[in-house]
Order: sequence, then structure tokens, then C-alpha cells
Amino acid sequence: VTIREFSAAAVEAFLRFLYSGVLEGTLVTLVEVAAVADKYQVDKLHQLCTEACDIALSPETACQVFELANRLGLARIRRAAKEQILICPKQALRLRPAFGPQLLSEILESRLLCVENEALSQLLTSWGNYKKRKANGDDNECQAIIAKCLSELESRQPARCSVDVLGSLWELQSQNPNGYFLGYWVTLTLGSLSTEILNPRGSLFQDYLCSCARNEPECLRMSGSYVIWALPHFSVYLQDFCFRSHVPQTVHFQIFCSQDGARWHLAVASDKRRIEAGTPVECNAPDYTVKYFKL
Repeated sequence: VTIREFSAAAVEAFLRFLYSGVLEGTLVTLVEVAAVADKYQVDKLHQLCTEACDIALSPETACQVFELANRLGLARIRRAAKEQILICPKQALRLRPAFGPQLLSEILESRLLCVENEALSQLLTSWGNYKKRKANGDDNECQAIIAKCLSELESRQPARCSVDVLGSLWELQSQNPNGYFLGYWVTLTLGSLSTEILNPRGSLFQDYLCSCARNEPECLRMSGSYVIWALPHFSVYLQDFCFRSHVPQTVHFQIFCSQDGARWHLAVASDKRRIEAGTPVECNAPDYTVKYFKL
């Protein structure tokens, strides 16, 4: 068998695993091995490589992995690398990445790029001009993409990375006292909660609804019911979920998300497992932004 489309290091690591069950190599090599394993249907090795890449991936290596995974058709690794670039662009894009026009446009034109406009301008300016070296068609097209991004900074709305979406919206509301958190920043639809929880009246009841909207601890106790949070003016790119307190095996739930509140995507289910407090729970996240969450 002659293998021509992968590096010698990747093929060597692939064969070593087949004979010894040992997986070794640099991050770039592991990305290639994942592609080799995918081509020759070695599912266990492909899974191991993907998990190893998730652990080793960093903002500093994200651009190289993104380009390589895109070229090799590795969707999951590509997505993880892209997320690192979008979340930490100051580190990931400190040096001009070796992207062609398509990938460069995908990153710079993304609404999910988490960097303030002034910082983005400094990053792009620091890359310099392609005319300083021998230019080709791709270089000229990339330069046009950079120039377009710079010209549109004034109207650009930076994205924000958050580990607590509702908490971040509450902070934004606190900075803008003219807006109402419940009703403007977040709207809430309650199912048939227990009578005990719905007893408060007047201002106490309003405080309770605000607590639910912020998803504060101990504010929701349900059985066979639901709560829907809607974000009228914001969208969320979902990565995972995290719980403030541990979830015992006896508690069962599902969390759905949606773009329009009509078509729902199952993001995570408890699956009769204990979930530790503060531990990120990997979810079946959609590849689009959402505005609704249903528990």
C-alpha cells in the first residue's frame, strides 16, 4: 500500500498505533492521523486523535489546525479550532495566519469574533501590507478582505464570550438602567410550576420572575413542566452547559435551543447521570446561533 497524501510522520504514527496501540505525535501530526484513521475507517484511532486535539488545542495553534483540518475535511476539529480563533483572536491572530481568501473571510467577517473594534484594527494593521513581498492573486484578494474589514469597523458590533449568558445580560442591563431586564433583555415563558413556588404576590412575584429570568439558584422547582428563555435582541453561539450545583441521577431534564422558538434542537439531556457542579457538560450544539432556550 502506498500512501501519498499524508506526511511520513503521520503514517508512522498511524502504523505504530496499529501495531502497539500507542498514539504519539505533535498536534499537527495528530490532526493528520485523524484524517488517515478516517480514510481507513479505524474509528477508535479517529476518536482518540480528535479527543487529543481538543485537549492540546490552544489559541496559538488554532490557525494552523483550522487550515489543516479544513484541507483534510475534519469537521469536528475544524470547528473546535475556529471556536478558539473566534473566542481568543488577540492570541490566535497575533501573527497573520497562512489562510487563503475563503478562510480569512470566514474569520474576519464572522459576527462571533470576540474582539473590540480598536483591538481588531491594531491586529489587522500589524499584519502589514502584502505589497511588501511578491504578490499573487490570493494575496491581493486577502488584502482586499482586510481592507474591507477595516472600512466597516465603525458599524461593527463586537461579539462577547460569556460563561454565563443570562448573567452577562444582567450586567449589561445594570449599565443601562433605562432598560427593563425582564421584557427587554430576556423574556420568560413559564409552564405549570408548583403552587408553592407561584404563591408570591405583587413585587415579590415580580422579583421571583426576575430571578427565574436570571436563572438564579433555587428559583425553579418543576415536575413535568418547562421554562423558555428568549433573548429578543441577542443571539448565542452555544458550546456547552455548566451547572452551579450538582445534579443527582434522580433529576431528569432536557434542554432545547432554537433560532425562532418554533423548531427546537435537543442540546443536552441528563441521561440519568450525576453532573458535578462547575463541570462543563458537552452538548449537541448546533452550528448556528440561537435565541431561545427551553428547559
